[in-house]
Amino acid sequence: MLSSAPPPWPPTGVDLPILRAADLILLKLYAGGPQDRWDIAQLLAAGDHGALVEEVELRLPDLPSEASALWKSLRSAAPGSG
Repeated sequence: MLSSAPPPWPPTGVDLPILRAADLILLKLYAGGPQDRWDIAQLLAAGDHGALVEEVELRLPDLPSEASALWKSLRSAAPGSG
């Protein structure tokens, strides 16, 4: 017979990494598609903009040059980025 109760969440004794906004932006910069561009703009508009930009720029050198170029184009197009 199957139990009707779901297993406990989060599982006891298991460390689960949490994806943060900067992590998602870095993944989207790596992917680089049109939807990714839009998603990045939305994340930047919704979060602590200054802290988010700082964290992304700190970790940006780990990505390919195309990702850095995309970030630069998004930052220059962002309102108030002048």
